[in-house]
Amino acid sequence: MRLSALLVLGIPSVGQVRVIKPEELVMKIDEPWIAKNIQNNGFLLGATATFGTPHYGQRQRGRLAFADSKSNHCQNDYDVDGQEFNSKDEKVGEAASVDGSNTPLNIVVVERGTCTFVSKVRVAEAKKNAAAVLILQSYEKKDQDISMVVPADDGYGARVNVPTILLNWEDSELLRTWLNRFNSDNSKVTDVRLHKYVLVELSWNLPAQHVVVFDWWTSAGRQDSYRLFQEMAPFFREMKGRINIRPHYNVFSLDYKAYEDMCLSVDEHTYCSDDVDS
Repeated sequence: MRLSALLVLGIPSVGQVRVIKPEELVMKIDEPWIAKNIQNNGFLLGATATFGTPHYGQRQRGRLAFADSKSNHCQNDYDVDGQEFNSKDEKVGEAASVDGSNTPLNIVVVERGTCTFVSKVRVAEAKKNAAAVLILQSYEKKDQDISMVVPADDGYGARVNVPTILLNWEDSELLRTWLNRFNSDNSKVTDVRLHKYVLVELSWNLPAQHVVVFDWWTSAGRQDSYRLFQEMAPFFREMKGRINIRPHYNVFSLDYKAYEDMCLSVDEHTYCSDDVDS
């Protein structure tokens, strides 16, 4: 079963990125969750693209490959470790896939912006030996809730064969810091096998770990219910990625002539509510 079925329906698909090493980065990722007494184990949540969609339950392990690009990764103007060899013939000593092989899969990291998601991924797949692509959130979109985002196809997505995950701003900034630090250290080492790298495992398992389902039963006319929801909003935002809010409304037919003053659209007599005080 491919996740594309969910994406066609407009349902954002959760992609989980688990950082395995270095341990210091894992601890940094887990810090906010430890404060809440939640075991996170280095997981980052992301939004899966509608193209190159993986199978449900699929996992991929590999090293993050990142480099600066003048075109914002829209063109083949950057180089990453591992793009020059066939990944089936080279080993780096870490199991890179679920079958336990030592294949050093490249998970190429690119920046969001300037061109379409598909354009960036096509370059990474064709020129950078990418087995998957992570997209770092741009500053302009830093307040965007990626749980409501589906990286879309631009019409050429059928040519893409690797999965893509978009990360949120906070996680993107953290990975940028570590990847830039490793790139600086690696520039002083000529043997690529001795380069430092971030090892991750990508998985597409639903539901995500530690997700709370919040069923919210209400009527469209109950202002006290909306006030409660508004008061709880800061806590929901704090738990984003860990809570699934499902609103439920009592939907039924009404004689609009009796309730037309309680319709959102008076002219069309739609989105009406009954009198909750009577």
